[in-house]
Amino acid sequence: MKIIFLFLFVFLISEIVGLSVPHPKGIKSSNRSLVYTYDINGYFYSKFLFTDLNFQLPFTCENGSSIRTCTSYVDEEIAKNLHGSMSSCVIDVDGSELCNVFSINTKNYPNPIIQGEFKPLTKGGHTIIKGYYLILGISFYSIIPNIKVQFVGFVYEESFDATNLILDYKGGCGEKTFQWPNGFKYSFNHSNPTIDKISSDNSSLVAIGSNFCSNSNDVNIFIDGIQVDKINLISNDHELFEVRYTQQYCKSIYVNIVSGGLESNKIKFEFKPLPLKINSIPKVKGGLITITGERLSSQINNSSIIVKIGNHQCKNIISSQNEITCNLDPVQTGSNDDSIGLHVNFSINVKLIGDCLGTNESTQIYIDDIQQLNLTININDKQTTLLFTPLNQIKNSKLYIIVNGKKSNVIQIDSSFFVKLSPLSPSVLGQIVNITLYNVNILNHNNLPTLTFMDNTTIKGIDNLNSNEYSNHTYSFEIPIGCGRNGISVSIGNQTTYSELYYELPIITSCSIDNDQTIRCFGNFTNYFNFYENGKINILFSNSIDEIYLPTNSIDFKIDSFSFELNKKYKTNQVYLKVCNELLPIINIEYNSTIQTPQPTIINTLKPQLNSSSEQEIKQNKTNSNSYSSNENISNKQKNEKIPSEGRLIIRFTLKLTTSLPMFWGIKSSNTSLVYTYDINGLFYSKFLFTDLNYQLPFACENGSSIRTCTSYVDEEIAKNLHGSMSSCVIDVDSSELCGEVPLYTKYCPNPIIQGEFKPPTKGGHTIIKGYYLVLGISFYSIIPNTKVFFVGNIGDESFDATNLILDYKGGCGEKTFQWPNGFKYSFNHSNPIIDKISSDNSSLVAIGSNFCSNSNDVNIFIDGIQVDKINLISIDHELFEVRYTQQYCKSIYVNIVSGGLESNKIKFEFKPLPLKINSIPKVKGGLITITGERLSSQINNSSIIVKIGKHQCKNIISSQNEITCNLDPVQTGSNDDSIGLHVNVSINGIINDNILLFSFDVPFIYDFILPQGQVKLIGDCLGTNESTQIYIDDIQQLNLTININDKQTTLLFTPLNQIKNSKLYIIVNGKKSNVIKIDSSFFVKLSPLSPSVLGQIVNITLNNVNILNLNNLPTLTFIDNTTIKGIDNLNSNEYSNHTYSFEIPIGCGRNGISVSIGNQTTYSELYYELPIITSCSIDNDQTIRCFGNFTNYFNFYENGKINILFSNSIDEIYLPTNSIDFKIDSFSFQLNKKYKTNQVYLNVCNELLPIINIEYNSTIQTPQPTIINTLKPQLNSSSEQEIKQNKTNSNSYSSNENISNKQKNEKIPSEGSNSCDNEITNLD
Repeated sequence: MKIIFLFLFVFLISEIVGLSVPHPKGIKSSNRSLVYTYDINGYFYSKFLFTDLNFQLPFTCENGSSIRTCTSYVDEEIAKNLHGSMSSCVIDVDGSELCNVFSINTKNYPNPIIQGEFKPLTKGGHTIIKGYYLILGISFYSIIPNIKVQFVGFVYEESFDATNLILDYKGGCGEKTFQWPNGFKYSFNHSNPTIDKISSDNSSLVAIGSNFCSNSNDVNIFIDGIQVDKINLISNDHELFEVRYTQQYCKSIYVNIVSGGLESNKIKFEFKPLPLKINSIPKVKGGLITITGERLSSQINNSSIIVKIGNHQCKNIISSQNEITCNLDPVQTGSNDDSIGLHVNFSINVKLIGDCLGTNESTQIYIDDIQQLNLTININDKQTTLLFTPLNQIKNSKLYIIVNGKKSNVIQIDSSFFVKLSPLSPSVLGQIVNITLYNVNILNHNNLPTLTFMDNTTIKGIDNLNSNEYSNHTYSFEIPIGCGRNGISVSIGNQTTYSELYYELPIITSCSIDNDQTIRCFGNFTNYFNFYENGKINILFSNSIDEIYLPTNSIDFKIDSFSFELNKKYKTNQVYLKVCNELLPIINIEYNSTIQTPQPTIINTLKPQLNSSSEQEIKQNKTNSNSYSSNENISNKQKNEKIPSEGRLIIRFTLKLTTSLPMFWGIKSSNTSLVYTYDINGLFYSKFLFTDLNYQLPFACENGSSIRTCTSYVDEEIAKNLHGSMSSCVIDVDSSELCGEVPLYTKYCPNPIIQGEFKPPTKGGHTIIKGYYLVLGISFYSIIPNTKVFFVGNIGDESFDATNLILDYKGGCGEKTFQWPNGFKYSFNHSNPIIDKISSDNSSLVAIGSNFCSNSNDVNIFIDGIQVDKINLISIDHELFEVRYTQQYCKSIYVNIVSGGLESNKIKFEFKPLPLKINSIPKVKGGLITITGERLSSQINNSSIIVKIGKHQCKNIISSQNEITCNLDPVQTGSNDDSIGLHVNVSINGIINDNILLFSFDVPFIYDFILPQGQVKLIGDCLGTNESTQIYIDDIQQLNLTININDKQTTLLFTPLNQIKNSKLYIIVNGKKSNVIKIDSSFFVKLSPLSPSVLGQIVNITLNNVNILNLNNLPTLTFIDNTTIKGIDNLNSNEYSNHTYSFEIPIGCGRNGISVSIGNQTTYSELYYELPIITSCSIDNDQTIRCFGNFTNYFNFYENGKINILFSNSIDEIYLPTNSIDFKIDSFSFQLNKKYKTNQVYLNVCNELLPIINIEYNSTIQTPQPTIINTLKPQLNSSSEQEIKQNKTNSNSYSSNENISNKQKNEKIPSEGSNSCDNEITNLD
């Protein structure tokens, strides 16, 4: 036990050696040199050693009066090698060079020199930072340990270039700071954001570019200089952002982004006019062209709008957001203009709506290929409507017309379900209307019908109960206030038909024209006065194509009449009253070509002309399962226009050729064929046209009884070409083929065939998805428009491979779904997480791998199967996670992660023992080895701990978390063992340290000194012997000194011949010089008595050489447990430079380190309590040892376990438990334990040893021959003294204890007794 405590003291003092290192006063770094300056009297670096590369960086030093300047010249080639494991050579104050002894404190590394500007991408990636001294002092893998910026490559390899550091930068935004281990900080921002292109689907703007921040809080987006509200930011990542933005007008905008404080370029984007539909007109007559679409007007006044149709300029242009109207002049029949492109829409009672429908005389109607004779046909002058009453009900039939030998397209029509309204024209004030439904399906008899207006207002019908025949039944509907014609649909169950309801028009009784050209009309207009005030009544002058409106405020409108002035400039021959878009003819005027005086014809009418050619023949969107017409893609404008009707029965259908689509029964896709099935009577695709590639995919069709099956055979080469702009060829029901007219809607595209498993990395990047039909129906750039998954390459290029689609995937986590435009969904997860390696800085675990989710909510981390609390997750990205985790013991752990629902591999990580420091011992004597470090023990009971030093096995191992002690046997001097640079290997349960710690025998080293009772006591290792050791002070050998060195060579005590003041001291042992320390012994103390009673006592302490500035202060005595006692002035003299103070010492036992301070002066000594007096000891025949004396004051210490018996035999020390001692106030006794075969037995009192008996064993008889020891006083200066020193700071010493551990601060401060080492017990091995 005494040896353990002795070397515990040595260890704690040895901690201080790490402080006897160079302390530069200044460090300057450049790309040409490193310059260190030091105090002239201090240590300094002579070389930096890069041990992995066997490379040295030497310094050349020049001395000034007080400053030493050391320079190492550097160029780029040298700087490339400054990496990997480092050590140093240090020159002592006497010029001795010590190599591989001193580590380099990180604060002593030079600041890096950054060359150029470091501007990484916001999305991260491999990025080079150039400069000098970039990784000095970095033995891990990052510049900033807390965010783990990894290097690419290994810093220990010779090929590593330390001037061009490739960082695997994980990305970021805004200004960031790298901090090197020496505290140097380098701030940088990222590359400027760049917008490459803009696109829009008219609900949002999508910007594609680079270096955008991925957090919405870090970006501000501007459109035409106006910041976009963050609520309209749909998504953003490093290469894309999307904002809600609609634009109804044709215009240019400028878009830019401020991201992370950096402004991007401004990019122009044009919202171009988008004409979608145009009507046809008679070639020889010309007429009104109506173009519908989007953004067909501008917000700019006096905008220039030009419409050209082929070579023909359109005139009299009127534009609105969604429509342009203009006049196209007649074209002579002899011209070379193409005249084809007939488009037909239709309705039935039956009213067809289309273009170029002919005349009443020239047009023939065919139903199921049979011409319909004896029909009354009514075609308006503009050839856009055709009205007829069929001779029979039309059910699921084909209809077309022939005009002057030209056949129209074929449509399918069914008129079986229809309605009749009564009255047909309800009052504008609202009215109950009865609607009779005909041919209601029997499955729908129990339902009530619903009437729906074009604004989606619905009215539920009420059963009139007029009959039990529900196939043809009447219901009543409460029609609200309204005006004009209104398109309606009537639905019951799964049946729907379309008609219209038009409100009653005013009755005009008479009109006349006055001489002043004022037209005046009379009638009852009471119910219409509100409509006039709301601008829904005005005058329309019609002259050929032109139609001019007279503003409402130009009409004198009254409840019984209205009047207005005839405007001659229009030279009109028709004047109408327009009421809610319905026209009532007022007067026809015949102009005399010479006199220009109108000859009016007065029109008297009781009812309006209900079937005028001005009716609004635009149909609401409808879906009818009995018709080919699928209007799901009709524009919003179409949905909001009126549905026409007749004065009688109206069943309404609408069909334009561009929306006449095949009706599919099924679509099957495989990697060998595409199979489409259709109704035998419907249209069908004959080819898919890939116009960018001039490539066709033909279908071969077979007809069954009711089904047509069309197949296109596919292989990989064919599938590669299925991309780019698409159209189709369609076979009509009459076998005519139309190409390029009928679009291939995305919902009719085949489902993709995904080959293999698509498992992209969570961090994203270029990722291939394999399969067939991957980009059919995609004309933009993404599989999922709302997440903008880009293709790599142009889908319009011939080289584009549509079977190996390279996606610029932006990354994600967990299960995701791609949805193709046809509705097909493909769900996938990401690649499984993989942990490649684990590292630890003992405060956290860092895992490096791939495919980790970057959101902490999506991951669960497990250590040895136990989930880590999310509060301990420091950071995570796709390739790294860090969790708080400390481990004080040597052990193995298993780490895994569940990320996005996927579990990683389990990776083993060993917290290896980390021996950091070892003492030296005499080679020929052996001794106690103390290894300090981290994780030097295990939590496992009966752990296997092996310590090998070179080839030598250490014995009697005792381990704790931070320390291992063991005994090394003497080594014969004649052996071949090397004495220096032996590797220290520590194995705990098979886990071996991987750091390098070297041990050397017989290396004298002075850790520290104390000044007990005015003497000097050096504490260190291998301090030699009384005969071999020489002491040097200020390079002068101290002769005629009495030197006392203990047997373990760990303490050296001497009394200096003269006071030592601010001097250099070292020793030489057998020619080996120790390190140099600085020492000052001018301020010291002496205690009287030196050994106070264990019950407490007043002790007088004399302070010697007190500084004059501290004379007015009172001294303080501090124990190792920080108990302080204030001194009391004894007033024994007026000489305060050497003055005595009294201190009331409390109850205690054993030796106690103390410090005594006064003002700014502190010295260290020790106080040890009086030991018990043993008067005599004897051994009985039964081998019982019995000792007598006065032990009254020590009985409490015995009961508290502080008194026991120590058997010492060579190195081994065995304690007899306290309860084995019969302890009384006047004696104690115990049984001699033969098995220890001890030759020394001690009473251990509060860690102080009193010798009891020496026993000589006869080697044959094994009978002990006792020697009885009588002693009146204990040996006070025994080598068992607790040489453990409290943390001290002495401004007069080289020893600066600012970095001493907490353990040191809590240990005892050593002291020396008045007796010399001559009185030590000499056989305590």
